[in-house]
Amino acid sequence: LTVSQLRVRVVQLAAEIKERTKWEAVRLKEFLAMKEQETADKYMELMQKQRLELEEILARKLREQEDALTRQTNSILQQKELGIDAIVT
Repeated sequence: LTVSQLRVRVVQLAAEIKERTKWEAVRLKEFLAMKEQETADKYMELMQKQRLELEEILARKLREQEDALTRQTNSILQQKELGIDAIVT
């Protein structure tokens, strides 16, 4: 190859490398966007699962508290009825 042919070839290779670099950057950007979305979806799913678990725990604790209050109220009503019965009889 002559010097001028080598220069042309170097310019061609430099242009090719520049074009490849540009497309690599585009592919990398797309890949990162995809991975970011996957990560966001994963954490959203995890947070929803935790929310459901916490809602179940809260519902169970509320049922337990309601049951305890119902028993306490029934006990108080029963004692009052016994007291009224004692006074009446």
